[in-house]
Amino acid sequence: MVSAFLYAFFIEGILSTLPATINHLTISFRLRSMLAQLLDLNPPTARELDRFFDTSTSVPMHLRV
Repeated sequence: MVSAFLYAFFIEGILSTLPATINHLTISFRLRSMLAQLLDLNPPTARELDRFFDTSTSVPMHLRV
């Protein structure tokens, strides 16, 4: 009886919060997406990211070598 209570309390209690958590995350993602569209924010392109994370130039530049 104790093991059934512990199972119901912990496992079922934790599993019951997952749909609510997932729903909260998807709603906040949708709201942020709508805000980005409203403000006309454009994500960086792959070329801009490559230039930003280019290790051949960024390390000497930051270390002033």
